[in-house]
Amino acid sequence: MTGNTISLLVLTPRGALRDVTTPGDDVGDILHALYHEIGCKYVDVVRLGPIDMWLDDEALLQHESPRYNPWATYIAARHDVTGQRYFETVVFSGPADRDGHTTSMTPELRKIVTDLLGELDDYEDATL
Repeated sequence: MTGNTISLLVLTPRGALRDVTTPGDDVGDILHALYHEIGCKYVDVVRLGPIDMWLDDEALLQHESPRYNPWATYIAARHDVTGQRYFETVVFSGPADRDGHTTSMTPELRKIVTDLLGELDDYEDATL
């Protein structure tokens, strides 16, 4: 496989949404993109049904004043992942495929995220 790309959706603590595309032929390419977009050295993934949410695994340890991400926390809660608050920038991808490889955010998956954000009265996409 060559020339494969992965589409990701970045959500900052301020609520800015941004689409990014990264080479997807190698796990290292995807990890490098996640590290870059999140601004971290180690990532963890939270499975939200058809969507994977990637986050800084050490956000609370590495940041003196970690920024709470209410948008990510809300999206996780709406997927019945409760009891934890999320901090700093998160990245959404499609679910892992049968071989465990990260897949793209499809337009349908992106719509799930944006529709959930639209449920929040105080959400205003900071990119507008």
